[in-house]
Parts: sequence; C-alpha cells; structure tokens
Amino acid sequence: MHDLSLYEKKLIIDEEFPVQMVENRLAAPGCVFRPHWHEHLELHYNLKGDSLIYCNQQPLQVEEGNLAIINSNELHEGFSKTKDFHALVIIFEMRAFSKEIADYNVIFKPLVKEDSVIKDMVMSIYNEENEKKQGYKLAIKGKLYELIAYLFRNYVAQILSDK
Repeated sequence: MHDLSLYEKKLIIDEEFPVQMVENRLAAPGCVFRPHWHEHLELHYNLKGDSLIYCNQQPLQVEEGNLAIINSNELHEGFSKTKDFHALVIIFEMRAFSKEIADYNVIFKPLVKEDSVIKDMVMSIYNEENEKKQGYKLAIKGKLYELIAYLFRNYVAQILSDK
C-alpha cells in the first residue's frame, strides 16, 4: 500500500520541522510513485526489497540497504521489483537545513550502495519517527544535519557555479 497523493500535491513543509517522511510499502512488484519533480531533495532508502528508480530518464537499480538521492528539480519515478517492498522516503529543502550547502549548488551522486554509516543514520531517523518520543523532531533534525554533512563530504557528484 502506498500514498500517491503526497507526490500529486505540492509539498507543504513546516518551517519548524522542514521534513516530510513517507514509508512506501508494496506487496507485489509495481509502481511506487508516478513521474514528478519538485525543488526538494528526496532520499529513498530501501529497507526491504529492490526498486528501479528513473531519475531524469536514467535507471537506478536500488537494492535493499541502498540509498537513492533525487536532487532538486530532477524528474523521477519509481517501481518496486520485489514482493514485500518497503522504503523510507525523506524529503526536505536543502536551504531549510543548510544555506551553506544550498549556496554551493551541490549535485549529489544518485546512488549510494552498502554504506554502513548511512544505514545507521537512516535507521536512527526511522526509529525516532516511529517512536515519536518527546523531542523526536529535534532529534531527527540533528540526525539529518549529520546525514547531510556526511553526504556532502562523501557523495557529491559536482558543484555547480552560480551561472
């Protein structure tokens, strides 16, 4: 089961908590989300199963435990390739987290495979979101800052000039 309405509507992000998190689950191979684009950064972490994400019409084979990064303004759509598919999607605007990185006009590598640091960070964010203990939004923001810094240090494909 999945909710396409998130992708069909303009994302509304709370200034205090500028993050949208969605769990995509499917019990059979099929469409996870239809083609769309937005100005936000979108992270897809496959918790269970494999998927195929087209990003600017280029296929990304995303296996269980891998992270797909959809940069701002990239057309993307996704399909599960396995039964019992489960992915965590984290969507946010970079400027809401780091004007410094946003001003660099960073393009991240589209696929991160088998990185245990990312796995630990994403699972920690996932657990905070599910448990919703007091202060969980603050904890998630802190963990996202760590994740963004790690991606910036290790997975930048290119930095664009202002032009």
